[in-house]
Order: sequence, then C-alpha cells, then structure tokens
Amino acid sequence: MGHSERYESAIAARIRLMAFAFNHDSEISACEGRRPISLVNVHTGGARLRKQRGVAYCGLNVGDAVVLDLRLLSETANLQGRVSWTSGEDVFVDFGTPLSVGVADLQGAIDN
Repeated sequence: MGHSERYESAIAARIRLMAFAFNHDSEISACEGRRPISLVNVHTGGARLRKQRGVAYCGLNVGDAVVLDLRLLSETANLQGRVSWTSGEDVFVDFGTPLSVGVADLQGAIDN
C-alpha cells in the first residue's frame, strides 16, 4: 500500500470522502427496466443519485435491489446495491461491498 493509499484510508476512517459529480449521466436498473438517472456524488460504499424529470421510475423504495452503471470506470458498471434512503428526487444506493477504486480515481473519471 502506497503513501497516498494509506493517507486516503486514514482519512476515510474519520470522514467519508466522496467524489462530486453534479448530474453525471448514469443508468439504474430496477423493475426489469433501465432508466437514466443523474449521479450527484459517489464514494466507495455508495452513490447519491437524482431522478430525472419526465422519466418514470419504479423499484426505488428503501430496501429495493438495483443495478447501477455510473458510466465512469469498468469497476462502476453493473454495481449491485440496495436503496438505503430516499428524499424527494434523491436516492442513495448502498453497494454493500466497497468499490475497489479510490475516491481520487472516481473524481478523475468524473472530471474527464
């Protein structure tokens, strides 16, 4: 483990680091259908998403299983997760198992 990875791990133990996307185009699968959804932010344990206007969604209630394609890296395609909270148009999906990539890699992919 390199210096930056140890540093990121130590910081993450105290605060949750996340990459900010502000409406990055992503996709969510629930109820046997795929729908566009906007990524608000992501960290190694989950993602906050925002429903897009004019799109009909189903299966985005707390506890529902979903599959995400964040369209960032190969590690962020076909992510299995569960909706852990909702608020208005926002939905948070918990990945269950942490991603194998760090926050810096996620932010770099968003910025490109």
